Amino acid sequence: MNCGPGGKPELHERLPNTRETESRSRSERSVAGDFSGKDRNHHRGDTARMAARILLPVLLVLCLGAVATGLYERVCGMDPEFTTGKATTTTTGETAQQLLSDAQPRKQDNETPQQIPPDPSKRAARWLIMMRNAAYGWADTPNAILALQLANDTWFNKQDLSSQLSVKQMQIELLSKIARRGFHLKDVPTGELSHYVLALTATCQNPRNFYGHNLLEAIDRALFHFPTAEFNNFYQFSQGVLAICGAGAPVKPRLIKDLAKGQQADGGYPFGVDATAMSILALSCAEKQRIHKHDKDEIKRVFGKAVNYLRIQQRPDGSFGNQHNTGLAVQAMIAANLEPATWRCPDALTTLTRTQHQDGSFGQFFQTTVQVLPALAGKTYADVNRIMCEMAPIMDEDEESFLMTEYDLYDPEEEPNHYVSNMTVQYTIHSDFHPNVSASIEITVPSNTSFIDIMDLAAERDERFRYEAPDTKWGHYVSAIGEVTEDHDEKRYWTIMLDPDISIDEGIDHFIPDDGDHVIFRYRKYD
Repeated sequence: MNCGPGGKPELHERLPNTRETESRSRSERSVAGDFSGKDRNHHRGDTARMAARILLPVLLVLCLGAVATGLYERVCGMDPEFTTGKATTTTTGETAQQLLSDAQPRKQDNETPQQIPPDPSKRAARWLIMMRNAAYGWADTPNAILALQLANDTWFNKQDLSSQLSVKQMQIELLSKIARRGFHLKDVPTGELSHYVLALTATCQNPRNFYGHNLLEAIDRALFHFPTAEFNNFYQFSQGVLAICGAGAPVKPRLIKDLAKGQQADGGYPFGVDATAMSILALSCAEKQRIHKHDKDEIKRVFGKAVNYLRIQQRPDGSFGNQHNTGLAVQAMIAANLEPATWRCPDALTTLTRTQHQDGSFGQFFQTTVQVLPALAGKTYADVNRIMCEMAPIMDEDEESFLMTEYDLYDPEEEPNHYVSNMTVQYTIHSDFHPNVSASIEITVPSNTSFIDIMDLAAERDERFRYEAPDTKWGHYVSAIGEVTEDHDEKRYWTIMLDPDISIDEGIDHFIPDDGDHVIFRYRKYD
């Protein structure tokens, strides 16, 4: 049997052979007597229609079985008949019938189905494109673009004007969000910023230099100060780690340690399946980087516990909760690279595809389809990386906005000194009341670097310089360094000074030292 485009049987297989019909007519005529020409044609037509009515549904089911098997092979990497679990008791043909009955309107007994529903991922992508508004954006533009590009990494290309307009709309939306917050990236929610970074990276844009804004630096700074009142759950935290990793920047050891600290005894994270699945995606990306063996061992330990937790959450029907949960969990399991039979991959796919609406969407919310689509395409958010851009670059390599994947967020002195001059600043902490609290470090950074970035670097290299700085309407206010916290009762506070005697009136967000400066944070009493 030859299945045409979309799984349709070819026309010559849809109808019985004309000569065979004529032969049967002659045989029948010799037994039942001669018919008039009109009766013979009528009888021949009835025979053809009856044969088509019998054969065509069979061909439809077989072709749809090929579509379903293709889905299993793409996502699970295997034919469903070789799996264990519930899917082993369901033949490809039966699965195909289930998909057909759920995807198509019910037909009367005397009707013949007219077409095979295409691949579920293609149907979902088609629905997503239909939901695009007049400005070529969506209700959630970055996540829609991310899903479409993961499902088809050539969706955004130079020849497709509509996809270019959608990406341009995403850029306009992000610039508008930044402008509404006074051009302060720190005021843009980190989870939201991570969505944009993933989508920009997937379409080969440079999040390190988004119209002069370093989006990766903003996310990394937020991760450093995690948790805060506005940024306090591990779903968002893992999303930030994934955005940094996907853009090619290194995942720092402290981020892995924070994920380890936040993991619960059962291997999950607060908010259950979604947060745990996102942590798996982030860790699977980080594990592929060149990192110290100790950090890699830590990743494997946290990763293994999270995967085991997720496997335990899988339900008898293969789902991990609702469609939204299941879409993200399937992505996590794909990223975990487990044997499909160990987590009943075909069961999960069958449950998902059976709930797909006739228009190609999933669930009641736009975000559900966006999250399920990559899973149906056998892709995950952890696949957002430079490989996609190397395979299908949409920009010339000499363009400034082409993705730079080797940039190290917090080691700028290792960056070739072709673009900016560097400066070296000595940074000291000292307490008038704690003899053991005294340390000094030299930091080399690009000129015009604010002191908060220097403090971040120092804390990264030496835990004695770790600090707490609540974000106020006047900027970040340093309340603690190391183990020493301000004491309102005793009127003891941390004060920033230039050399031993010169007070600095600016906050750490806006103070920019000069090359050779000695900046001191002194813990002292105010009378």
